[in-house]
Amino acid sequence: TLEALHAQREVFETTACVVLLVEAARTTRHPLHARLAAWRVEEFPARETPSAKPFALADALAARDVAGALGAARDQYLAGRDTLDLFGLVAWQLNRWAIVKRLLAAGHDEARVAVAVGMKPWQVGRVRGEIAGRSLDSLDRLLERCWQLVRDAKSGRAAPEAALEQCVLEVCLT
Repeated sequence: TLEALHAQREVFETTACVVLLVEAARTTRHPLHARLAAWRVEEFPARETPSAKPFALADALAARDVAGALGAARDQYLAGRDTLDLFGLVAWQLNRWAIVKRLLAAGHDEARVAVAVGMKPWQVGRVRGEIAGRSLDSLDRLLERCWQLVRDAKSGRAAPEAALEQCVLEVCLT
């Protein structure tokens, strides 16, 4: 507390620098303000978290953009999104790709695939471009790997953020 810091003032003034970070806005003066006035006090305005673009992670995964995907995941963390929600987004993307790949491989045209999966035909065309060069087998393996990393994160075998980053790397590099 500020009272404890003030009681140790002589020690701090000769040997150290004390940095007190306060995350809440101060709307009134603290009772110790007069005592703190003898200290050098610097205030920095609160910094807004970066605006996390909702589809930046999905777009970066589709483009196999490792730096963009990791940056988008970081922006989502800073914006307060839960790691498991982000895993859900990655799994949703992988599952969506696998379903479209299966239907196209079975000979269905984009219009029929769009109706079957609840997309617009232009979205199916976009997904077709995203999955070009990805085999159905690799998509299935990535989806299974994603769920394995989720289980590791939930069980404590892996740090959730590290597990998500590993998943993102594998999706981008596979």
